[in-house]
Amino acid sequence: MNGHGTYTHAKGDKYVGEWKNGKKNGHGTYTYASGNQYVGEFKNDKCNGHGTYTYGPKSKWAGDKYVGEWRDDKHHGQGIYHPYRHKT
Repeated sequence: MNGHGTYTHAKGDKYVGEWKNGKKNGHGTYTYASGNQYVGEFKNDKCNGHGTYTYGPKSKWAGDKYVGEWRDDKHHGQGIYHPYRHKT
């Protein structure tokens, strides 16, 4: 796979974005079956660079998000965690 495209995994995860040599490379959106979502940069199939991870409605952190730098699928460098303020 090379260029822009969409891939839906059998378990329900979905990736829409750039590919290079069969791996996620460049900008893309990865939506997990749980509803969690990462939007940002990928390199060699992993979150690398700047991106936003938002927790989906099934998560105990629903609505929370992290915006910042990533390296090899982990928070790395500068970033901000935004807790969602649930209405009471």
